[in-house]
Amino acid sequence: MVTRGETPIAKNVIVTDEFGNKLTGTYSKRAKGLIKKGRAEYVGENEIRLKGCSVTPCLEDNMNNTNFTDNKNAISNITIDAETGEVIENAQQTLVFDNYTIHGNEPNTVKVINNTDLYKPKPLFFNAREWLPSKDCNKTAAVRSFISDPFGGLPESYTIGDWNYNWSQIETKDMVLEKNTDYEFLFWLNGGENDRNCEICRFEIIFDNDNENRYTYNLNRTYIKYLKHYKGWYLYGIPFNTGEVSYTKLRFISMSAYTTIIRANTAESYDSLPEDIPPQGLPQRHNIWFAEGFPRNAWWSGKAFPDSQNDGSLQQKTVHTSEADPSALSDLREVIFQAVSARLEGELDPDDIADDIADELMDEIDVDSIRNQIIQKIEDELDSDDIADELMDEIDMDLIRNHIVHKIKESSK
Repeated sequence: MVTRGETPIAKNVIVTDEFGNKLTGTYSKRAKGLIKKGRAEYVGENEIRLKGCSVTPCLEDNMNNTNFTDNKNAISNITIDAETGEVIENAQQTLVFDNYTIHGNEPNTVKVINNTDLYKPKPLFFNAREWLPSKDCNKTAAVRSFISDPFGGLPESYTIGDWNYNWSQIETKDMVLEKNTDYEFLFWLNGGENDRNCEICRFEIIFDNDNENRYTYNLNRTYIKYLKHYKGWYLYGIPFNTGEVSYTKLRFISMSAYTTIIRANTAESYDSLPEDIPPQGLPQRHNIWFAEGFPRNAWWSGKAFPDSQNDGSLQQKTVHTSEADPSALSDLREVIFQAVSARLEGELDPDDIADDIADELMDEIDVDSIRNQIIQKIEDELDSDDIADELMDEIDMDLIRNHIVHKIKESSK
């Protein structure tokens, strides 16, 4: 209570959440109490920031501007007294407002529950026109083209990589995204694996051109769980927070496997798709590069096409040229190409090949025999006495004698 003549105590300390969102004002004494209890920290002379929460008081003048931000690593279930700014525990009353659960034991007390069902990061979508081959790679294999997707559409795609050891990557330009904001990058991916288990299939996020501290996501094998699988395509959603960075760049990398990326919509838009579990136990996943998604003549084709083997075993299928269809022959050629390429480009070094060939040739050459033949040839063609006489005629003995005397005199000084 303030009596006549007294100056009321002002709420001259601003209270913000961990992202800088203004919550309310509070008294200096209350602010000191929060600091002492470790629930807040000073960020200015008259401003404190609550630790580990992001909430907005449910005041009448900002009901329509309430900004609820979820942080999965933050402390949830925070209650703030809107009048004092004090954190209050054990709130009892429960209200529901705009689909958010709010708890409180007093009219001006709110408590926002960390609800992941309500948490929605901002979506980013793949657009092939916004990606380009990286200038840092000299052998990037990348093709942008329209293809048929599993939903009957004709989206523009990017296919990068091949079965060889060409490091291929595409990337966006530097994008300006909102700071301290949660995003999710969504895309459909096909391929990205080979049956030698030696491929590279990655997604990277680079902030402010700082490659040393980039985020790397391996999209092959089972490193990252996909959101959905449908007819050989995998839906991925990569979440990230921009923090305080100014520029963000996205990048795809592939090596030793064809990798194709197309645009995806939000994950919720595919809820009606039937469950489609990918084949299990195969050395590589579906790849649209093959006519039927998998090579018909690989050593493991019995698992990919169990109907082609009576017993479903892993016996290699025999192809009879007179009866084989073109797609089967194409797959066979690719399998052979993969094996030869791996042998020539991956396992052997050109210098090693040259050294091996030289060693084998030298082993076949009888050097002593060649030397004796050369000496004999010279002896047969030349008269050694004549050669000696000619050499002696060319030698100036006086000049040699004078040179020797000169050297002896110099050494004796």
